[in-house]
Amino acid sequence: MGVSYNKFLAKIASNMHKPFGITVITHKTAIKILEELPIEKFYGIGQQTAKKMHRLGIKTGLDLKQKSREELKLHFGKSGEFYYQNARGEDNRAVDPIQETQSVGAENTFSKDIISTKDIQKEVDILITTLLERLSHDDFYGKGISIKIRFANFAAVTRSKTFSTVLPYEREFIDQCFWELFNSIPKQPIRLIGITIQSPDPYHHQQIQLPF
Repeated sequence: MGVSYNKFLAKIASNMHKPFGITVITHKTAIKILEELPIEKFYGIGQQTAKKMHRLGIKTGLDLKQKSREELKLHFGKSGEFYYQNARGEDNRAVDPIQETQSVGAENTFSKDIISTKDIQKEVDILITTLLERLSHDDFYGKGISIKIRFANFAAVTRSKTFSTVLPYEREFIDQCFWELFNSIPKQPIRLIGITIQSPDPYHHQQIQLPF
């Protein structure tokens, strides 16, 4: 969990002491934390952008802060303004506490790679248990399901399927969906598996059995 005085810093804080820690970033500590933070840890900076920043000599928040607004816009377009502000701990976006949930999911990163069907099924069973608990808790009904697989080389792929009505939240159904989607993915050692229910339908509040 991350707590701070704007959305960007709260997101940074939420990634600092996973999985069970709480981090608070105050006005007094924000700049020091950002200056020492590797650029890959900045929210909104993906792998390819980080590589481009490295080529420009930007490896930490301090390096980013030393670049001018004009230089960042030259190399990163409109995002350059966002990076310029973030390096200084600035983010004026409003916080909207009332937002419709768009998806509910569960994922797990493994301490060692897995590849056998037996090991994958074991992890999927655990994920489905967690997913069903979260769906029930959030009273969430969706028409789509997606899976995410990250391989040992950190490359990630996703597969999804959308139905015409809400999914029946039954273990066997979700398991069947997972394997249909998973079987279209190249077989490689796996580091992470995720399952997400998405495409919310607020007009349906009961589970309907669907033919797969």
